[in-house]
This record gives sequence, structure tokens and C-alpha cells, in this order.
Amino acid sequence: MSTKIILENLISENSSSLLVLKQLYTRLGIADEDFERDKAYLEQSFSEMSKIWLENFEKMDKVNYIMLSEAPLWGDDKSYIYNESTPFTQFFYKSDLERALDDGTVFLSKRAFLKKLNEIGFLIIDISPFALNQKTKLNYSKKSEASKKITPRQYKDLVQATLVYYFNEKLKLAKSKLKNSKPLVLWRYARVKEAFEDVLSASLAQEGFINTSADIKNIWMNGGGIAVENKLKPIINP
Repeated sequence: MSTKIILENLISENSSSLLVLKQLYTRLGIADEDFERDKAYLEQSFSEMSKIWLENFEKMDKVNYIMLSEAPLWGDDKSYIYNESTPFTQFFYKSDLERALDDGTVFLSKRAFLKKLNEIGFLIIDISPFALNQKTKLNYSKKSEASKKITPRQYKDLVQATLVYYFNEKLKLAKSKLKNSKPLVLWRYARVKEAFEDVLSASLAQEGFINTSADIKNIWMNGGGIAVENKLKPIINP
């Protein structure tokens, strides 16, 4: 199946995810016109992010690692780990990968960093299709006058309700590049493991990536960064 067709399918499925999100907006008393404005942004961001993600995925010969992440903020800056045009963030610095590889590699650009991730089969999958931020009426981080923070329960319900349209679809794509071996699945953040372990583990087990949730490793460090020396490095450079 071509990248174009896969992208079209993901975008089509996202329409169903947006219906789930609209139900939450309605329950929270957010006006239809506000949802429609956010929907236009969310559709555009999803399309652009999915295209970038697929372009990187197509460059992988084999998926060896899957890191589970929250949805990117995207926004006006289009901040995303797979966007070559945006800066690195604490989510994954180039120095984290340089130290983990420990072979003298120095990445002179984000493009070079992403190329290495693709070469080693390191795939990042977001758990939510919605790039919510402070400019949308709902967001993941904090309440403001213009935007409400969704509760942990609402967030979990959104992820669970959209699994079939988004997360599971990306797992199926990743499965096509396993080549008879299971990848190592990683938690990027403790909060993702704590909130979504049961939901995501069920999908991962169903697709044959893990046997139980205990198979999922973690690479987080207190303070938000990646624990390179005692977690990431032993995983990708044993």
C-alpha cells in the first residue's frame, strides 16, 4: 500500500476520532463554533504530522524499538520530534542519542538525528491523535482563561475511544516491519504509564508486541529528561 493511501486512510479514520472529541466538547458546554474552529486546526495538524511520521516510517527497514509518547503540541511553531524544521526539546535531545550510541557520533542537524533513529529502527508513536494546546479550548497541561485542562479520566477516555482509529492503526503499520521478532516497547513518561498502561498494553498484546505490560521498559528520568546512562544506553547499545 502506498504512503499516499495510508495517509488518506489515517485522515479518514481521524474523522471518527474528531466525533469522539466533539462529544467531550459538548459535555463540557463548549460552543459548537469553538469546536469547529479547533477542528479545522486539528484536522490540518493531524494531516501534516501524519505525513511527516509516515515519511520517516517509510525509511525504516525494521522496527526494533517503539517509544510511546503523548501527542505533540504542534501549534503555530509546528513543534514535533519528526519535524526537521523545529528545535529539539527535552522530549528527546540529540545529545541523548549521541550519549546512548557512545561511538563518537555527533549530529550536526535534526535531519541527521532522525536519519539515525530510522536506521536503528527507533519508532515514536503518539497515543492521542489530538494536538491540543493552549490555543484550543481543551488542552493537556493547564487551565487558563481561554482553555480548559482535560481531566485524567477524560484524557484516558479519549485515548481509549480513539484506539481503533489511531493508535491501533499505527501499531499495525509497525507490525508490518517487525520481520519475525518483537520490538522493545518503551514508556517515555511515567505519567503515560500510570494513566494508560492497561489501555495501551491490551492493544500492544493483541498485536503481539508484548506478552504482558511488564515487558514494556521505561526511559524516563525524574525532572522530565531521558535517563540515558542507566536506561536508554543499555537498551540501544547493550
